[in-house]
Amino acid sequence: MGNENQSPITTKDIAGKLMRARTLLHCLNGVHAGGLNRLNYIEIGTAFKEDEGLSTLLAAKFIEENDLDGKVISMELFPEHIEQSREIVKKYAPDVLPMIEWHEGYSYLKMSPILESTGEIHLAFIDGGGSPVENLWEFDAILKYLSPTGVIVVDDCVHLKSTDAYPARRDFGKAQLILPLLHLADTVNFVIDSRRKDAMTVEDGIASILPHKAMSPFLKGLMESEICIEMFQRVKEFAFSQVGSQLVIARKNVMADRLGYDSQTNQMAIT
Repeated sequence: MGNENQSPITTKDIAGKLMRARTLLHCLNGVHAGGLNRLNYIEIGTAFKEDEGLSTLLAAKFIEENDLDGKVISMELFPEHIEQSREIVKKYAPDVLPMIEWHEGYSYLKMSPILESTGEIHLAFIDGGGSPVENLWEFDAILKYLSPTGVIVVDDCVHLKSTDAYPARRDFGKAQLILPLLHLADTVNFVIDSRRKDAMTVEDGIASILPHKAMSPFLKGLMESEICIEMFQRVKEFAFSQVGSQLVIARKNVMADRLGYDSQTNQMAIT
């Protein structure tokens, strides 16, 4: 039970604690701007420390304050973190506990059936382990279920030290592979579009630019890969912007119309 003498916590209270919480609240408001009646939120890495993040509580309180249907799905590897997260929610807003699902285990083993049973995802927060390989898998899996106005936020997009478990460089932290993918997609889609003629198919477009003398064998190889081209096409309509230590990703119209994104500066104004 919460403290009876304690004033009910609000999303503004939570967002006032950390910049990362303000970014999440900004994205929640942007997703809701179209008048959604339901909001499904998923996070990889539960919020288990009050001084580091309250994302689980924030998302649940937002759903409650706006009288929405929906649920909060929180995935976490360590059971003690789940218990700590549950205690935070009990402390500040026990009434939102029923809308939160905690799932223990590796995201790549647990997430696919959860996404399939949930349906559309409106906001996703990737903040689990610092393995860029797993983070890219999570991004790819979520992308398939992201609603037309959905947003993905990747946390800790800063330099992370090498570890015994992950000795490779992580200059972009958890976005180490996600960010280069988005940049490559932006370039490849531009090249294809700039050389496509009339109603040429993507395959025709690829074939027409392969002889280009300035194109490296690596880029040619990417453009001959059906898997790469399929992925590049899937993210074609997406824009992305780094806000502090977080990377915000959404379709271009959502970024511009709802999230205050300026395509000329690639900056996003957090309100």
